[in-house]
Amino acid sequence: EKQADISIFDPYLPEKSTEINIKNALKDCVCAVIATAHKEFLDPALYTNIELLVDGRNCINRTDLNKSIVYRGIGISG
Repeated sequence: EKQADISIFDPYLPEKSTEINIKNALKDCVCAVIATAHKEFLDPALYTNIELLVDGRNCINRTDLNKSIVYRGIGISG
């Protein structure tokens, strides 16, 4: 059986968030999913310690990410 802990942060919906900011949401994170292109999520430096980034809005330039991060943009191959 596999398990995962899920953290949620949306600066525009704090009542739906489980974390108070993006840095807390990404702490000890292995995979991050970007579902909205809010300006708070656009800094590639936020994702330096994760293994997989799923970019549902294609808002992160993958060339700005650490090469060890597996990047998957929705609708983008490779």
